Amino acid sequence: MSTNQLLNSALNPPLTATKRKAAINTSSDFDSSGPFANKRPTKRLRGASAAIPRCPLADRSTNVLRTEYSGCPVDLEDPSMYEDIDIEGENPDESPLDVLRLRVIKQLEGNDSAQCHPDMRFIRSARSSKEIARILSERGWWSPLLLGFFVDKPADEIMLSCSIGLRDHPTVYLTQLFRMGAFAQLLRLDISHISLTPHDISLLRLLPRLSSLDISFTNATTHHLLHLATHERSLKDLNLSGNADINDDCRVPLSVLSKLQALHLRGTAVTVPCLRLLVYALPTDCRFITLPLHCLNFLNNRHRQYCTAIPVGYAEDPRKAPHLALSMLKKNLELHKRANANILTTGSKADLVERLSSLLCARVADGRVIRRVGGGP
Repeated sequence: MSTNQLLNSALNPPLTATKRKAAINTSSDFDSSGPFANKRPTKRLRGASAAIPRCPLADRSTNVLRTEYSGCPVDLEDPSMYEDIDIEGENPDESPLDVLRLRVIKQLEGNDSAQCHPDMRFIRSARSSKEIARILSERGWWSPLLLGFFVDKPADEIMLSCSIGLRDHPTVYLTQLFRMGAFAQLLRLDISHISLTPHDISLLRLLPRLSSLDISFTNATTHHLLHLATHERSLKDLNLSGNADINDDCRVPLSVLSKLQALHLRGTAVTVPCLRLLVYALPTDCRFITLPLHCLNFLNNRHRQYCTAIPVGYAEDPRKAPHLALSMLKKNLELHKRANANILTTGSKADLVERLSSLLCARVADGRVIRRVGGGP
């Protein structure tokens, strides 16, 4: 062996088998094992004495440490795992109604108009969550937090029109209704006399059994109604009164509501031509509970637009107009001209056919609208 080789051997002695194995097993970022693996602090679950087992790299890459505790996956980054949560009503002797009643009363203690109100005794003696919800609606005591208490309760009617003030934001209240599976028994909702945005109406789309909705005097437009399509199989009563921006374009979203039985249109911009189309698009048992004043005036004076009582020998069915002779077309138009002097009886046969057909179609449609006005049969 040369002099250089002897010098290198002295400065760098060869590794033994034990030292070579220790060098291979050093810790790295890609392996949870190593001599320093057990020196990292571990979190402990409440009530658990054993340290949390370390997770592989695939789980650590999501920055969420997950393990198994009592057979269920646990997210250790959830701060609630390290806090003592005080849940009201842990007394096993208390019923869910007792817990709800206590929560409502405790919340109303901060309401100046409710804490000393004599109707508080009715809440203390209420026998169901429906009765508590009714009292809160009638007195205008609803708050977003109180709505959260009724998420899983069988309340079938909620009226927020008296609870939401001019300075309140309806979105804060209606967000409580936008929960999957929440308010599954809610049938009637009153949010009238509140300025609503299209987004506010969209927060109602998860109510599965909503059958009556009052959005009167809410500055609603036709665009608001587009969000009601999700209730096509449940909505039966819709109040749109007092919304002057709802016009004839509402026919499209309203025609989707296949179960609609009552429609309130007073104070809207809907016209008679739109009503003539709605009467065919809506279900046959749907009634116009209220109509705009200009529509009522037209229907009450329709005898000035055309002949309402057509005698025998004249056409009543608009489908027969194309088959009439020219003389009969003029004869029928002259009958209607006695009621409305603006009707022309001259022109080509095609013009007379179109004119007579339009008059007869309007007469038939107006008759259908009149038979649907009001709440009677």
